[in-house]
Amino acid sequence: MSTPMIVSITQNEYDHVNLNLPEGWSIVQTSTPDSFLATASEGESGGAIRINRWSPQSLSFVYNYPDEVPFDIDLAAHYRESISSAEQHKETAEVTELSPRTIGGVHALGFSLMWTRADDPHYAQAWILARHDGIWDVSARSATGGDSLSPEVLAALDSISWTPAGS
Repeated sequence: MSTPMIVSITQNEYDHVNLNLPEGWSIVQTSTPDSFLATASEGESGGAIRINRWSPQSLSFVYNYPDEVPFDIDLAAHYRESISSAEQHKETAEVTELSPRTIGGVHALGFSLMWTRADDPHYAQAWILARHDGIWDVSARSATGGDSLSPEVLAALDSISWTPAGS
């Protein structure tokens, strides 16, 4: 993925992310309102989707972008950094680039991997997308021991959307 994919970041306030939860799933409280975890079980044994936003302020601080919106980012460069980090992480293996897809109407770049923590393997997909309100990381994971995403995890991933801030 060497072709730049320029996206303009124009808004500090985040749009609200929506997700249709599969039956029996719950939202786990997170430390910030623009980040959440939806999971099929307590702990780390069930399928899950995690969504985190890099705000314009975070992007400015970490990547030395301008302090004020608007500014442009290269989604492909952020994707390359993300996949490279995954390839070097001691808990990941079998990192494989996935075909681009759309999440919530937005172009997303992703990769799959096997993630093992405490001898518990999970298959996961990691997606990165850029919108006017920042960069969003979306990860979907199998239940412990899974080698693919279940239909319910895929349906939840497909259901992600955003509602404009203030509505």
